[in-house]
Amino acid sequence: MRFCSLGSGSGGNATVVEARDGRHVHRVVIDCGFSLREFETRLARAGLQPSELDAVFVTHEHGDHVGCALGLARLSPPDVLTLLAELLADPEHGARTAAARALGCTGQAGAAPLLRFKALVGDDEPLVLAECLTSLLSLEQAAALPFVRRFLLPEDEPRGDAAALALGQSRLPEAVPLLKDYADAPPRARRKAALVALAMLRRPEANDHLLEMVREAEPGLAALAVEALALSRHDSALHRQVAESVAARRSPVLSTALARAFGPGAP
Repeated sequence: MRFCSLGSGSGGNATVVEARDGRHVHRVVIDCGFSLREFETRLARAGLQPSELDAVFVTHEHGDHVGCALGLARLSPPDVLTLLAELLADPEHGARTAAARALGCTGQAGAAPLLRFKALVGDDEPLVLAECLTSLLSLEQAAALPFVRRFLLPEDEPRGDAAALALGQSRLPEAVPLLKDYADAPPRARRKAALVALAMLRRPEANDHLLEMVREAEPGLAALAVEALALSRHDSALHRQVAESVAARRSPVLSTALARAFGPGAP
């Protein structure tokens, strides 16, 4: 067995471990806390290429240990799907979340079934489900929408909100009606994640729905829409529309929400 340190310190950590099994050579990287370009440069100095690595083992999720982990996943080294499938069952939810995120970066067809299976099996941590669905949407785009829609259950708020946020990150126009239906499901006051997801889409039809809520919904719900729209607070035209809608309501609740979410002053 041989070891080669590619770097150690606050600027980044990475160590290559090499072991022989008869005629076969296995190489594992322990941590990869550099940028992908820097990692490849240091690896080349050791006479290696990313394609010669069998697996990446991350000791913990600090930036100086995981800097290019997702970048390496995009390079799809041998057996990367096997490694990530095992990590989906890791006791640490951070490892499961990272595995789901990395699967979306591989671009491999075999990643989608793993993500679907993990989503169906479930996880105690909603963030893991959110990452599974986000990665699945990244891989399959609109084709994944019928599957993701199955998790938009108002009676199961943690899973429903996880699915909503995954849809928001997708930026898909087809996600707008799904999120509108989820946002309108009773009790509407519990649908804050759906409103945020609509704002995350940054699509005119999604913003129009939120603006309509600001103008017509009861003050508490309208305030949630104002807070969601604040994701685009630097869009002066949208800011102006929100401010005008709030002014027309003459509601202290909405005025307070506007000042808190967008900051004081005119757009």
